[in-house]
Amino acid sequence: MTWWPGSLTGKKSHPDKCLVDHLEGVAALAKRLAQTHGVLDKADIEKLFDMSLTHDLAKARDKWQRYLEGKGEGTPHSESSSFFTLDLTHDVMAAELVRCHHGSLKNIEDVKSFWVNDDFKLCDIVSKIKEILPEWEPSLNDATWEKINNDLLFEFKTDENFWLRYRALLSYFIAADRMDALGVSGFDPTPLRFKQPSFDQRNDLDKWRQEVRVECLDNAKCRGEPGVYTLTLPTGTGKTTIGLEIAHMWAKKHGYQSIIYALPFISITEQNAEVARRLLGEDAVQEDHSMIKRGGDDDTPSPLKRMEALFRYWHLPVVITTMAHLWEVLYGDRVNSTINFHQLGKSVVILDEPQSIQAEHWAGLGKTLHLVSKKFKTAFILMTATQPHIAESATEIAPCACQKPISNRYHCKILREELSLGKLPDVLNHHLPLKEPSGLIVANTRREALKIHKIMCEMQEKQQISRGPVLFLSTWMTPAHRRRTLKKLRDLEKEDHPRFLVSTQVVEAGVDLDFHWVARDEGPLDSVIQVAGRCNRHGKRNVGMVLVVRLKNDRGKRFSRMVYDSILLQAMEEVTSEISEFEERQIGDVVGKYYERVSGSKKGSGLWDDIVKGKWATLPPLYAKERPALVTLVVEAEDSNVGELVDFLIKEEWNLKNIEEKKSFLREIQQHAVEIPEKLLLKCREKSSSILSSKNPLRQINNSDMWFLSKEAVSILYDPVTGFTPPEEEDDDINGCFV
Repeated sequence: MTWWPGSLTGKKSHPDKCLVDHLEGVAALAKRLAQTHGVLDKADIEKLFDMSLTHDLAKARDKWQRYLEGKGEGTPHSESSSFFTLDLTHDVMAAELVRCHHGSLKNIEDVKSFWVNDDFKLCDIVSKIKEILPEWEPSLNDATWEKINNDLLFEFKTDENFWLRYRALLSYFIAADRMDALGVSGFDPTPLRFKQPSFDQRNDLDKWRQEVRVECLDNAKCRGEPGVYTLTLPTGTGKTTIGLEIAHMWAKKHGYQSIIYALPFISITEQNAEVARRLLGEDAVQEDHSMIKRGGDDDTPSPLKRMEALFRYWHLPVVITTMAHLWEVLYGDRVNSTINFHQLGKSVVILDEPQSIQAEHWAGLGKTLHLVSKKFKTAFILMTATQPHIAESATEIAPCACQKPISNRYHCKILREELSLGKLPDVLNHHLPLKEPSGLIVANTRREALKIHKIMCEMQEKQQISRGPVLFLSTWMTPAHRRRTLKKLRDLEKEDHPRFLVSTQVVEAGVDLDFHWVARDEGPLDSVIQVAGRCNRHGKRNVGMVLVVRLKNDRGKRFSRMVYDSILLQAMEEVTSEISEFEERQIGDVVGKYYERVSGSKKGSGLWDDIVKGKWATLPPLYAKERPALVTLVVEAEDSNVGELVDFLIKEEWNLKNIEEKKSFLREIQQHAVEIPEKLLLKCREKSSSILSSKNPLRQINNSDMWFLSKEAVSILYDPVTGFTPPEEEDDDINGCFV
């Protein structure tokens, strides 16, 4: 095969890169990645090498070369390049991965329809190859073409191993391609270090936490081979620290190359990333989510930093990410979603609060984790206080004695009567010690939370609760606003000052706050227990009180029904009809009964069947419920420069050369933004139109789905305590919850 120097002399793949250099660079990087992670066998590594060498050969066309010189429009190159891959490998799936390398994966039936049909002939492939590279001597002939067709039509079988193999091939290939395009020529892994954490020993609970930590670490010493593990510990035991310590121990002992930590919500990734940095070093931890501020003071980021910014590529040994992104890495159909899939190889992967994943996915996810652990040599840890039935035959790390708290920090009472919001003050007053200086109420929808916040303020005016700030948390507050509120709450808690909080489910997982009493609108049992963990969290007081109420709107519809799966609520009702009150030390028994009912009632999402059958383009998303059309509202606060950022975004001419700078600006702007239903936009514009201003107080940004709310209009549509104020009274639907 002699296709360079020949026709490729002087040809470019990118404006600043020779085509030959790019193809050879991608092939070398892909091979090195594959050898580093050890997922592929020797034959597949050679196949990966051939895919990489051929993936952009169609860029040799004169039309593409003129496009790079700015003299015409681009032309598709992936499909024509895939013909070279097929000719070199005689592997349709390898060719298919090249064909889709700037798009998305296809279902296997669609793959067959493209490669085997009456209009697609061998002579067409040979003709296209010769047109692009006359020197290329095709190896395909009538006999080999017939065999490829027959194999694809009659012998082609898909299963879970087939899926894993080709997703891994695609992951290495896509990562290497994007790396070389950005100038990554090599990579040296950052070593994992560990700083011994310090622990307070001020009371019996602190001593118990330390005992739990020591026992879990001792138990983990004789484990850690590739497999699926659970770490089931009560709330407030320091699971984040214990989980990271175990992962680090296993990495040292068993040679795992990275630690990947997935959380259910963006709002807590920052907090857990700080814990990881303290334990494992600032330069070893990569915080990865859609709202992360990247870049910093470095005007000339390294190529790997650019990979991180553009493709969310994991290049540091410790990654703190979201469950939603990990789901995309595992199952997403966009090829860029697979870019980190190979990183799961030889890693410890922690899934924090895995019960947040919809129950219909549990069986399929569990089978996936077992498959990946076996083939990729990965250790998965499912870490929570309320362990769901996800992975059969998983190994528990925590000793039985550690799975219950040392004492009852709270007592939980569940009321079964449906209540209107108007009756809430009397019910709270009857069942809770409202004169205590701190309390938390968690609602199921944002509008419900706003109404409860108003009720709490009125109760304070009537001296029904202690004097102190009544604060608020929901995703209708900008990330910057939420961070300020959490800091204020922690400062008040540190000084033991009065404080009250009304929140949506944003406060459930991983938010380290402590209150004298807690109330929650009904929800799945695991959500109730997560919130209960904020009551007397540090065990400094006598037994706290947790109250679960069943609230309904003015139309008689329960708020919980607008948010949660009916099967989860039914399981909750069945369990609490038998056990309407329980102590914290009884949680294990109550949760066991709850998950038995959930598992017995829930139908699977078809995730595993779709993997096996090759329906890779239509694997179910993590959150199956449809969301309404949303727009982004950028809020100009008095103390922010977001207005200047928006003006620059509008005025600047953006192109491929400064696209990274644009993304950096957008990430900064998102710190001051909220998402609202598009249907509210017209009412917002009507409400803000009364404001006299030289500029429209609510205006669209560059014909995008982003809208800028100026300082003049903030007082009308954005409250300094509760955030976005919807312009009309309207009941929440399914999308009113925090997700």
